[in-house]
Amino acid sequence: MSLLYIRKKILPDDLFEDILYDLNNIPLWKDAEVYDSNPSKRGVNEGIRKTKLYAVEPEVYPEIDKYFRELIHQWNYDLIPEEYYVRELSLLKYEKGDHFVKHLDRINDNRSPRIFSTTTVLTKSDDLEGGDFLVYPEGNSDAITVDLDVGETIFFDSVKTYHQVNKIKKGSRQVLVAWIHKRRYNKNTQ
Repeated sequence: MSLLYIRKKILPDDLFEDILYDLNNIPLWKDAEVYDSNPSKRGVNEGIRKTKLYAVEPEVYPEIDKYFRELIHQWNYDLIPEEYYVRELSLLKYEKGDHFVKHLDRINDNRSPRIFSTTTVLTKSDDLEGGDFLVYPEGNSDAITVDLDVGETIFFDSVKTYHQVNKIKKGSRQVLVAWIHKRRYNKNTQ
């Protein structure tokens, strides 16, 4: 049986503190959109996803790539971490009423598909109620609640692992989400 997810503290304290500092200085959060292969279904849809988002270029935290790629080898010893990279980063703020229904992170585009997803909890208010992170074993309708502590990361397969964030009833939590893609090599440049 393959792994469903890896849960661990992966980011060093200095990098984590840098991200927290930036998190507290974000000038403008935007409503998170829903992505779909059908363009008519793209955009803000609070019935599916309600949260605030701030997209971050991976170059802002160049060392983050190394830490998340370390998880690839733990996931499957046969995979070569250098063949993967973090292409997308987002900071998300979940407050009362925010949620994200059961979904996959599978997005194919002309460059490369998402292969792995990560979520790192940056903050949780003391009064947080709800906002549970759920993962679903492949082919199973029964969810597993993953109660991540501040600083912990969950790493999972973007293509096979359905997951969701239950509605926040009280309080807030903020997370860093990263998506890992496989490098595409041009045979003329090798």
